[in-house]
Order: sequence, then C-alpha cells, then structure tokens
Amino acid sequence: MYVRVIPLLRLPRSIGAFDYHYDDTMLLVPGSLVVVSFRKKKVIGVVESTQPTSTVPKERILPVLRVVSGEPILPRAQLRVAQRVANDSLCSVATVIKSVVPSFPLKSSLDLNHLSEPPADGAITEFLDKETGAHEEAVIKYHADTALQQYYKHIVERLTAADCSTLIIVPTIARATHIAASIESAILYHHSMTTVALRKVYLAIRTAPSSVVIGTRSALFSPLAHLGAIIVDDEDADGHQQEEPNPRYDGRRVAAMLAKESGAKLIFTSKLPSVGLTQRYTISRTLDTSTAHTTTFIDLEQQRTLGDFAIVTEPSTDILRNVIGRDGTALVVHQRRSEFGSLECRDCGFVPSCTQCGTPLRQDGTMLVCRHCAASMQIPARCPHCNGVSLRGRGRGIDHVRSELRDAGFTTLIPDDGLTQRPGTIEALTAARTYDLA
Repeated sequence: MYVRVIPLLRLPRSIGAFDYHYDDTMLLVPGSLVVVSFRKKKVIGVVESTQPTSTVPKERILPVLRVVSGEPILPRAQLRVAQRVANDSLCSVATVIKSVVPSFPLKSSLDLNHLSEPPADGAITEFLDKETGAHEEAVIKYHADTALQQYYKHIVERLTAADCSTLIIVPTIARATHIAASIESAILYHHSMTTVALRKVYLAIRTAPSSVVIGTRSALFSPLAHLGAIIVDDEDADGHQQEEPNPRYDGRRVAAMLAKESGAKLIFTSKLPSVGLTQRYTISRTLDTSTAHTTTFIDLEQQRTLGDFAIVTEPSTDILRNVIGRDGTALVVHQRRSEFGSLECRDCGFVPSCTQCGTPLRQDGTMLVCRHCAASMQIPARCPHCNGVSLRGRGRGIDHVRSELRDAGFTTLIPDDGLTQRPGTIEALTAARTYDLA
C-alpha cells in the first residue's frame, strides 16, 4: 500500500506530496501524522491520501518510518481548505499546513480519538436560521459591543448543549482576549503563542468532542470537530487579511470555504459591513436597534448615468441638508488631499513624479507637492514629456469636495496637519455647522 505524504516544511510551490509505502499493520487515513525520510532527514508529515498503486518506480519509494498518530491530526474539511488556499496563494500545500499546524517532536506519539461524522441536527439548523434571520450566510449588524457579546454567548450556549463546536474569528489578539472573557470555557488560539502552548491548545481542541475557539485567522485551521457555526467578527477590519509571510489569504474567504466544506453556518458581524459584503449578501439582522444608525450606500456609477458627476451627489446633499435642518453637525471624510490627486497629461499619459523619491506629485494650489518627502515644484505649463498642453487633474481631492459643498450652500472647515493643537480649534469645529476632515 502507498500513501502520499505532505512534509511539514516550507517547500517551493512546485513541490507537493510524495509517495511512500507502508505496512498493512499501519492504519493510516488522510490527515494521519507520520515520520518519513525526506532529503536524507527525518521529518514529520501529514498523509494526504492512501492508494493501492503508485506511478513512481518502486525502487525510488521510501517506507514510512513511524506513525505518530493513526487518527487524523487535521480533519478532512480543514485539509481540503488548506489545499484550496495553497492553489489560491500560489504556494505549496506543505507551506500552508506548516504555517497552521504546530510542530511536534520526532519521537512524539499521539493517542487521538476517532473523528466521527457530525450528527444531523435539524433543531440546530432551525435555531441558527432563526437567530441570524438567514437560511445560508448571515450578516449581523450591531451598534453596542455588549449586545454583540450577549448574542455570541447565546449562540455558543445552544451549540455547546448540542455537542457542536463554535469558531469565532477576530481581527486582533486583543479583540480575541476581550470576547473570550465573556464566554465561559472559550479557548484562545493564535500563532503569537509559544510553540509548546500552541501545541497544547491544538491537542486540547483536537481531543475535545466540541469546543469554543476564539482566535485570529490562523484559528480557521484549528482541528475542530462537529463545527456548527463560524463567526467572522468585525468582518470589515483589515486584520483578517494575511499579507506576509506566505500563504497570503483572506480569512473571510477561507471562512466561507471552511463553512462549505464542514456544513457549518457562516455568520459575519460588523458595525459597518463592508461594501463588498453588502453586494453579496443582505443584512439579515440588526442587534440593539434602540441605538441604531441609518447606513446609506450611494452608487456613484449609477449617479453618473443620471448626469450627476459630482463627488457630493444629490442624495448626499439631501442627507446633509437633513442634518443641518435638525441643527446637527456633519463630518465628511475624503481620502485625497489638495484639489486633485495628481496631474496627468491627456496626450501621453505622463504623471509628474518627485525627483527624489519617485512618488506622484499632488497639486496644492499652484504647486506640485510630494507628500512623502515634502519636495515641491511649480505646475508646468506644458508636459515635460511630450510638450503638450493637456495637463489635467486626476482624482478629485478634498479641496474639490469643499468647493462642491460650498457651492451647495454649506459652511465648511478643513483641519490641516497640527490644526487641532492650535488654541480655539475644538471650539471652531464645534461651532461649524458642517465641516470636512482631510
């Protein structure tokens, strides 16, 4: 008999699993942990699959040296997700599994329990559909953190009573610690732990019939059995994105993969759901409606089809007038400073850049200014590249927004760098009926 083994090493993308042969006395299944020879060294690997034959010449196939755990160290759902993440992030599956499974000593021997199939419980499905207001993926909007924690606690208690596990993915370790403090018997899981502590927590999750795990994106690969619900906390936060090192993946997308593979309910929670999420799903429930605020999304592309090409569109103006009519104050936030983001020649596409650091220069009055190193130059009358006269602004900035607001009849104030440190600034901001923040 033969097995394909994934060495727990960071390997190049072109290197995947390797064929080994094993005795019939070794009871191996996908996910088992074994010791094999790899490049003249003994390493621990995870069994990817078993097979009766191999395409590799028999004389080149090495034996499995020892079985660390015949039972899977990684459930099938998490193993399949790891393979999909490897394909998406253009790295080897060995690199993915190495980054999410804690290291084990070569001489270790694990006595793990059998992973049974999750029980089919229609009552749990009905409960989750009722609590989330959706039959499939759910988006929960909240306003008070206390209401959200009570909601988490309610779901966890019901799933735990039915021997189902709950996984809560948070953007930061501090957020995980905060939520875990309000949920009894919750297990913290993140890769900032020491190797020994992470290994201990990993095995505790693997051997428990059901668990409540709260952690950062790496917790998506924790060996949870009978997974009932996956909750992505504050889904709009950047902390769900894994940038460096490889594998690079989006925890929200991986959570959706895991929910599909394991049959768990996927729940997103956020104070302000991201635009991408609201395009795919509708907000199924809002917690603590007594303090609710209205969120309105304005499609600028749709406004342009109606002939409205402004940044401050007609619907935005109506909202601001409604605020002013109630004697309120409006805060308008825009991501670009100056009148335009940069200049561009419409003839050749040339964009003036800083001669010192190469950063595109931004227009500030009659000057082009580098926001990185503070270098500046006069706006040229002609394009330095093609000598054309079609230099136009690209990307409207905060000064342009202010002009539109003033044209609409609003009083505006834009705080600049260090302005809030000047005497009387706070009073000026409070007194202003409408102001922008650069």
